[in-house]
Amino acid sequence: MSSASVARDKVHEVLAATCRKLLVSDVPVGLMLSSGIDSGILSALVPGDNVPAFTARFESSTFDEGKGAEHLARFGGHQWHSLFVDRQSDIVEDFRSVALAVDGELADSSALAHFMICRAIRQHVTVAISGDGADEFFGGYDTYLATTLAERLGWGVVRGPAGLASALATRVSAGHEGRTGPLQFLARFGAGIAAPEGAYHAEWRRITPRSLVKDLYGPALVPVLGADPLAAYRHAYNAANGEVLDRALLADQTHYLPADMLTKVDRMSMAHGLEVRVPFLERPVMELAGDLASGLLIAREKEGGVARLGALPGYGSSPGEAKEARI
Repeated sequence: MSSASVARDKVHEVLAATCRKLLVSDVPVGLMLSSGIDSGILSALVPGDNVPAFTARFESSTFDEGKGAEHLARFGGHQWHSLFVDRQSDIVEDFRSVALAVDGELADSSALAHFMICRAIRQHVTVAISGDGADEFFGGYDTYLATTLAERLGWGVVRGPAGLASALATRVSAGHEGRTGPLQFLARFGAGIAAPEGAYHAEWRRITPRSLVKDLYGPALVPVLGADPLAAYRHAYNAANGEVLDRALLADQTHYLPADMLTKVDRMSMAHGLEVRVPFLERPVMELAGDLASGLLIAREKEGGVARLGALPGYGSSPGEAKEARI
């Protein structure tokens, strides 16, 4: 499917029908809401009556999405609840509970915040609608553009200069504690291109630079210094068929999504007896995403891909309405 107008209409139709189906419940239902495009779409498609919205907030303005989420909740008619996760007095005990819940199988950096917001949501509802999975099927991550660019540059040609640029950017931005900025993007991009394996897409997910691992690992972790935590992810990308974007999407859908994102959601929500439903991972939506041309998927701007934005009521009808629909 290559027509933008047809794709927009179809995404809206299928996703709206999916949301209606997932709202069928004999217990209260809520909505997990950030200020992003995915949960923002759901806030517009899910009727606000009797479906409250919940947002995890942070003291730091570079991480906090409260203002945008509140706007989205008001736009969709949802009663809005928020929780400052870094103000919680029992954060150390919560961290221990997260470690117990993941049982040594996950180290996702957002697990703690997710644990806290799931607990807060469960005090109000039993089921929550979430926007997970949209990025992996509709090309929402910046990594898809990065991987495409890296393939065009050519690994062997720029590997050396990229490594030097990454090391310099890492050193200069060492004291940065806010959300990822230009220097952090440069450091990450350069490290990916300079990786000896040459599989950039998996390397974008590395949190700790290779050069720091030996300094950070204590004596008890020396035996695992040679382990490659991205080996399975790298294999998923290299073994996939198709063009660059197809391979990146397939690697995320078959490895990153089930091994990280969905594991986090499942463990953190089930720790509080909260059922999470994900419209973007219902079969009709996934199959539709697979039918869309790559030019309609990849997010060339922060607002997201054309096809995904089509799920917003009013998008594309006029410039003013489109702006309002995007909040």
